[in-house]
Amino acid sequence: MSVSSREERFLASAPDLPPDAQDFAKRYLVLAGAEAVPMLEAFFDKPPYDLMPRVVIADILDAENFTVRYFGTAIVDIVGKDHTGITSQQTRGAGLGQGYANLSWYAVNYPCGYLSRRLIYRQNGPGALEAAFELLTVAVPARRQNGVQCLIQYHSSPHVAAGHQSGN
Repeated sequence: MSVSSREERFLASAPDLPPDAQDFAKRYLVLAGAEAVPMLEAFFDKPPYDLMPRVVIADILDAENFTVRYFGTAIVDIVGKDHTGITSQQTRGAGLGQGYANLSWYAVNYPCGYLSRRLIYRQNGPGALEAAFELLTVAVPARRQNGVQCLIQYHSSPHVAAGHQSGN
């Protein structure tokens, strides 16, 4: 299957994908070439520098465990904290992690990508919501030379979600 036909199928399956996310998907498919999944090293050899601030990369260790290996600066700005190096065990204490780990495990094992709309919350103190940002996530699998499977997520340009601003 040629990259162009894969690209056409992907874009047809997500007609409302914002242009920046379409650009990310096209670059990913070029890296994959004829393979189902590209090597993560290939991604880092030619990273889409203009898109990297909104990228998150996680090593998916099993259906319950992951480690965030890269947390883009635009996502850091949204959540107010850099999560590079955080593990699934650390995120579970904040009520996160299990659903992400399960979904990611399926994505890297089948292999398939997924699209999701999600809210990312920024707190201005313990238990105090400052804002929630809605964004579209394109998640695609990759693998490393050492055999570890990874998930590369691209988060579209966020906007403040209605009803989730400070004081609401």
